Amino acid sequence: MYKSQYGFREAHSTGLALMELIKDITSNLDNNLVTTGVFIDLKKAFDTIDHSILIKKLCHYGVRGIA
Repeated sequence: MYKSQYGFREAHSTGLALMELIKDITSNLDNNLVTTGVFIDLKKAFDTIDHSILIKKLCHYGVRGIA
């Protein structure tokens, strides 16, 4: 699993994910870097749509490979 994967891992809570996010943001601020975040919850989307249509649309918009 990816080292920043917090869901579904023992001893990796959402609180730890939030602490890592805050650490990264403050570090970037200290180094005059810009930080951008996109937060989405796709659970409901994956439960209600045709996956083949979703993949075609993502590919159309340039989203390819492993996210």
